[in-house]
Amino acid sequence: MRGFLVSVLLVGALHAQVLYEEHFTNGTPQLTWQGYFSNYGLLDTLVVVNDNTTPEGDGWVGKVTGDAFAMQVAGDPALTNYSIEAWIYTIVTPSGSGPYNGLAFRVNPVDSGFYIFAADFDSDRRLRLSYHAPPDFMPTILQVWYDADVPGGLPVTSGWHHFAVNAFGDSISLYFDNILLPGSPIIDNHSTFGMFGVYAASFATTPETKFDALIVRDVPYGVNESSTPQPLPRVRVTPIPFERVLTIRNLPDHPTQIRVFNTAGQLIWQKQTRGTESVIRWLGVDQSQRPVRPGVYFLQIGNQRIRIVKAQ
Repeated sequence: MRGFLVSVLLVGALHAQVLYEEHFTNGTPQLTWQGYFSNYGLLDTLVVVNDNTTPEGDGWVGKVTGDAFAMQVAGDPALTNYSIEAWIYTIVTPSGSGPYNGLAFRVNPVDSGFYIFAADFDSDRRLRLSYHAPPDFMPTILQVWYDADVPGGLPVTSGWHHFAVNAFGDSISLYFDNILLPGSPIIDNHSTFGMFGVYAASFATTPETKFDALIVRDVPYGVNESSTPQPLPRVRVTPIPFERVLTIRNLPDHPTQIRVFNTAGQLIWQKQTRGTESVIRWLGVDQSQRPVRPGVYFLQIGNQRIRIVKAQ
């Protein structure tokens, strides 16, 4: 079945029509963007800025900012079934409250409702699919994904990540960094048509996000699984929280870098495995063999990130 689905996606891609795309080539938008929340008296802007970190490498990205909520939208208001993908700069705030960064889709011009697929990488550390509608735009939560739900875990530092959504009929499938999120497709029909866009929200700071390489097609987005690196086997980490020794089991059978970061993204400890060890133990020390303070840390093994807690 998996091979059949991949074949369908590849054949479909050969006949796919790109409906809209935005690359900010030469510092100029290709699409006509409009501020959604400016209709409600809020600041809602899109500017093109120079950014040499953009995944496309051309040095130009769009930056969305606003008051508490910000959303720039484009496309045909009557657009029904489509996929949307884009690179989004997600902001990680290890503690407290940080911004939401993500995609908007099916922004309905009739009832003003819309879906949001966004990263909320503050102390909540989650990806979220939600539906919003006036007058208060409070979210109806449809699905939430935490570290343990995403192969490789969620990011521990701010950076560019790839978001993709398939919205066809009442079926919604979501991809994060080319990984189909568990539970997809989600079945929901709050909104069946509408524009697309980029969303940012924050009640603690000025909401903002950067985006690039946004593409909308009339066929589902898909990943060629034969050419996509598969996630490593899920390692086992015990106990959590730990006091003196953290035991790491189910390691890959090839040389792998193990790293521990603090919540500020600083490297605390690292070890290179030989590929023959089945168990590694971290003694809760830094590279100078000094005990680290109690608190939250992130263990990274290959492309997996695991939240751990040192109790004492």
